[in-house]
Amino acid sequence: MSDATPIFHKKTGKILLLGHYATYTDKNAPSAGKPRHTTYAVYDEKLGDFTPFELLQMPKDSKQTYYNCGNGSGQSSELESGELLIPVYYMDKEQAGLAWGTNCYNSSVMRCSFDGSKLNFLEIGNSLTVGVPRGLGEPSVIKHNDEYFLALRNDKSGYVTKSKDGLLYDEQKELVFDNCENVGNYCTQQRWITCGGKLYMVYTRKNANNDHVFRHRAPLFMAEFDAERMCLIKDTEQVVVPNRGARLGNFGCQSLEDGKTAFVFASEWMQPEGCEKYGSDNSIFVVKISV
Repeated sequence: MSDATPIFHKKTGKILLLGHYATYTDKNAPSAGKPRHTTYAVYDEKLGDFTPFELLQMPKDSKQTYYNCGNGSGQSSELESGELLIPVYYMDKEQAGLAWGTNCYNSSVMRCSFDGSKLNFLEIGNSLTVGVPRGLGEPSVIKHNDEYFLALRNDKSGYVTKSKDGLLYDEQKELVFDNCENVGNYCTQQRWITCGGKLYMVYTRKNANNDHVFRHRAPLFMAEFDAERMCLIKDTEQVVVPNRGARLGNFGCQSLEDGKTAFVFASEWMQPEGCEKYGSDNSIFVVKISV
């Protein structure tokens, strides 16, 4: 199980860990043509550990649409009913068999039920993709003011879109600032937080004196997101985790129910070689955001 993100399920009081599994042919490259599944595990308070992971069963069709499908590096959302909106990215069997880096992922949001131990697929929304390899992946969803917002990763640019019901989304748009300038996020996830009645995005980008960082994955920025214009408000941008040479791309965010507090979690991934000369030392950062 990899690229896993925990979510506290309010209805059952359980911590659910969502991710996927990946198959590798050697130490360097994912195995082309292999299936991939969303995986989940539940925290057992008595054992002080998570249960062995299980596979979420997806619908099957002749095209094997969800042959390579998982929730890795995603951000999910719980509905008032206790059902979950879980974003996934996927390829059918034909696409999955193409050379790594030439194929394109689709992204969608699933609606699933969870009873405290078993996660079940109920339905899935529309498919989103772009023709730029590797399509759209690592989607993150959040609810804000009766709308749902989805952030999507692509090798060339970040993308965003929104929905009224959390399943059917508008056509995706490139992630830009309010001056229409592309933010410069690429090949790295973005995450959402809500705080003080406003919607924010946490992200990485280039053009920040960070060419020495792998994929410009440091520092971590946060800026307010304009839900009407679907863009980041540039004047609100601030650094929430500093650039110390190591990459910070696999970070997490959590908004608290008080509506006034959120957290950003990140650790320094000590690559590439020599990044420690900029000050990184494999630190873990826990950043409290409050209004």
